[in-house]
Order: sequence, then C-alpha cells, then structure tokens
Amino acid sequence: MKQILLFLLVIRSFTGFSQNTNSAECERLLKEAKAFEKKGDYLNAVKKYNSAEEECSESRKDEIDDHVLAVFQKIEAQRNKAIEQEKAIEREKIKVEQERDRARAAETEAKRQTHIAEETSRSNFNVSLALKTVRTNPTLALRIAEANYKLHPEESAAEATYYQILGDMSLRFYKKDYKLPAQVNCIAMHPQGTLAAAGLQNGQIILWSPQDLAPQHTINILSQQINGLHFSPDGRYLIVGGLNKRVLVWQVGDWESPIFEAQSEGGSILSVGFFPDNKRLYFTDEFGKVVIRSMEDKNYVLSFTHPENLYGETALSPDGAQLATADRNSAVIRIWATDSTETQTPVTLTGHNSLVQTMSFSPDGKQLLSGGYNGLIYQWDISKPDTPIASYTGDQNQLHCLAFHPDGNMFISSGNDRTIKLWQTGNPNPLYVYRGNHQAITSLKVSTASNGFWSGSSDGILTEWSFESRPRPLWWSEYTPSKQPITALYRTPDPHNILTVSSEGKLFLVNTSNGDIVNQATCKEPILATAISPDLSKLYTYGLDSLLNTWVIGSKDIQLTESNRFSGITRIGTSPSGNWIALLF
Repeated sequence: MKQILLFLLVIRSFTGFSQNTNSAECERLLKEAKAFEKKGDYLNAVKKYNSAEEECSESRKDEIDDHVLAVFQKIEAQRNKAIEQEKAIEREKIKVEQERDRARAAETEAKRQTHIAEETSRSNFNVSLALKTVRTNPTLALRIAEANYKLHPEESAAEATYYQILGDMSLRFYKKDYKLPAQVNCIAMHPQGTLAAAGLQNGQIILWSPQDLAPQHTINILSQQINGLHFSPDGRYLIVGGLNKRVLVWQVGDWESPIFEAQSEGGSILSVGFFPDNKRLYFTDEFGKVVIRSMEDKNYVLSFTHPENLYGETALSPDGAQLATADRNSAVIRIWATDSTETQTPVTLTGHNSLVQTMSFSPDGKQLLSGGYNGLIYQWDISKPDTPIASYTGDQNQLHCLAFHPDGNMFISSGNDRTIKLWQTGNPNPLYVYRGNHQAITSLKVSTASNGFWSGSSDGILTEWSFESRPRPLWWSEYTPSKQPITALYRTPDPHNILTVSSEGKLFLVNTSNGDIVNQATCKEPILATAISPDLSKLYTYGLDSLLNTWVIGSKDIQLTESNRFSGITRIGTSPSGNWIALLF
C-alpha cells in the first residue's frame, strides 16, 4: 500500500496541481475513469483519474486518490490472480508430466512382463517339444533341451528338463546320489571295489557299499574334520587322520577299536597312506613333519621335517619310492625319496604362483599333476623337473582335486564351479565336463575296480561316475552356427534336422547327429517374431524391415516364397489347420 501511495505522489509531482478547476470537465473525466475501471481497463482509468485531479477542486482530491488506490488494489489483485493461474498451470503441467512418466513406466513394465511371458512361453514350448521328442529321438531331445537351457537359463523348467533328459540318456553314466550328514573331505576305495569310505567335515567316517550305495557303518571316534583316508593295497586296513592330530588304523571289518594309533608332534594331520608293500604307513602334519612307520612293529622307519610348513595333499608314487609335498608359503613342490634314511635334498618343482592344493602321480610314476589354488594345473616329467611339460586351466574359482585315469592318458579335476572336468593329457581343452552337482566338489577318488570314479561335495553328496559310459560331447556346446543368440528352435519335416533362428536374422538347418549345417538363409534385418506351421513345412518371420516373410522348409533347403509389409507386428500365430496365421500388433 505504501508503494501505491508513493506512486501517486510521483504521478502528482509530474502532473502538478492546477488551481483552476472546471467542474463540468472534472465530472466528465471522473465518469470516463469509472467507465474504464468498470471495463477493467485500469491503465486508462488511472490516466483519467490523474487528469481529473487537474480539473477537480481541491476538496475532491482525496476522493480521486481513493479511486486510484482502489484501481491499484484491483491491479494488484489481478496480478496475484495471474500469478496463481500461472502456478496452477505449472502444477498441472507437472501433474501431466508425472502421469506421463507413470504411464511410460507402466508401459515399460508391461513390455518387460510381456517379454518375460514370451520367453517363458518359448521355453515351455521347447520343454514340451523336448519331452515329446525324447521317446522317438532322444539325441534330438537332448539337443533341444540343452539349447533351450542356454537360451533361458533362469527358467527352472528349462534347467530341470535338460538335466532330466541328460540323466535319462546317461543312466550308466552316473549313479546319483547318496546324501551324507556333512561335507565330504576325502574318499577311499577298497582295492576290490566292495567297500568305500568317506571322511567328513564333522569328523565322521561313513562306510558304504558302492554296489547299492547302502551305508554299512559309521565311525564317530574323531571329533574334528578328517583330512586323510586310505585303504591298504591288500584291502586289510583303513588309515585315517585329521585336525585332532591323531592317526588311526582299523582292520577292515572290525570297527570297534583301532589296531594302531599315533599322535602328531606338530599340527593337524594333512595326509595319510599305505605303501604298496602293505608293511609301511606314512602321515604328514601341517608343520612339515613327515613320518613313515612300520605296520609290523609300529616303529619309526623314517622321520624328517620339511623345511617349511606343508599345505594341501601329499602324493605317494605308485611304487612307493617317492613322496611329493607342497610348501605352504612358497608354493614349491618337493619330491622325497622314501627309502633313504639319511639327510636328503629333494627334487623341487617351481612354477606355481599360488598355493598347491592337490597332486597326483601317474600310474607309471613318471609324471606328476599339481593343481594350484588359482585353478592352474601343471603336468611334470619327474626326470625333467625344471619346467612343466603341459599346463591346463581348471576351475578358476578354486581347484580342489586332481586324479589320474588308470590308463595314464586322462585325468579329472574339480573345484568350486560344481563341475568335474575330464582331460586328455596334452590337450588344453577338457574332453568333457560332468555337471549336475549343486555345490563345490571337494573330493575325487578313481576306482580301479570299475572304470569310474567317485566325487564328494560340500553339501555332503556322494556321486559315482563312469568313464566308459560317458556320452560324447554335445556339438551344441562346442559349435554354434550363429554368432548371435538363438531366439527360436523348431523341428523340421526331416527328423534328423532342426531349424534355428538367430536374433540377427540367420536361419540354419542343422543336422542333429553331427552339427553340420545342411542349409541356411538370411533375412535383411533382425527378426522380431517367428512361428512355424503345424506340419513344420512353413516358417513365418517378421523383422525390423516390417516384412512378414514366408519360408518353405524342405528336408535340405530353406526357400523364401512370399513377403508382405506390415507395421508393428509383435507376435505371430498359426491355426491348427495351418491355413491361417494370426498377427498381433
């Protein structure tokens, strides 16, 4: 209000005050000013009121000032109203934008859910197709199930179907599973294959029959985890060692009490074993003590201290002449002569850049496999220890176990990635990857009585695997015709072929027996939707070029027969008769 009065004073300073008044002119100006004011033309109203002040008498000045003040109040009210209207418009704009954002988010979520539903539908279709095909063509069913699992790894049905079909095709490949109460740290196999033993994390020893996986006996004498377990070569004894620093020997069949017991002078027992002559046993502890004792009189045959603390497993050569140990700090492997009673200098193998977790001698004793904590596997020629003769990349998460195949030309490895890899010596790529475990593989033991091996995992699962029944590697795992993801997979009129559709627009007819490409075709743009006729003779594709293509699928060819332009197709469907197709926009 003060600002308005000041404004009036300023106006008066410019207009001045006339001493001469004209009553008629005054009334006219006031009337015009009020008319402008009534119309809302406040600017002209103020001008008229200012002119009236010059013509009106002094006594009417206050009246005119009140009119001017009222006009300015209306102007202020009008301005405030305009500001409020602008704010309301801005709020409405913000509201509209928020609604638009919510609509966009809802649309995005709807598209995501639609995509998930479509992927689930595709996966379920492939699952159904694989299950329908497994009776007539199990090889093709396995190809479909594996491809579907790779396309939809998050779909539980895809994973379950793949492993179900794989298991059905490989019943002799493994006998699965036997559940134990704790993590399996080590496994021992009776030389005649009639008995097996597992040493557990909780200190238990479980004895079972490999033929029927039936548990026969449980030994609870050790209170802490077991690190070493071994049957004597003649099958008469079982030796055990673990964290409680004790070494125990039982006579097989009499599990009431051990016939031999020794105590480590240092730390926990890391490894135990028997020599091939059945007359000696050995054990090592974490502080580097290596002890060889007689089974007949229980006296020491040889005892020496490793220059450093030990780590991981030790390995005894098949002839018992050499014992391999690994340093805890330097990752150096040392090979000792077990028949020497004098101070000796061991053969050293250097090259690992992480702790050596596991070792295994070849059946002829001339080579040694060593596995580092980082997953790197070295193959050594004992007669040439300067450098490894081969290297392999096993489990990069963490390697736990190594074991040679009885023929010496293959070996197996396992670790934290829940797989077991079968290798051929000299080949840097695994021959096969055994899958199906849910936790890390912590122990492996090759059975000489049968052409197979046993594995134990951190969740207490024992599994028997077979070498000779190993299915050939799936070509799909080794070779993919397209470098882009496969978005659809269909049967064809030829039962030996399948049709793959990749995201960039490649169509491949692939032979299921060998993975060879029978024929192929290419769309101009990436494919967005596909469908196949019930009789498998026609494939419909829709791509980014807005073309709906019709392909005729033969036993050995793919031919484009028709193209039509449409906009915005999201899905394609076919009628049961195959005479009609449905398009979803």
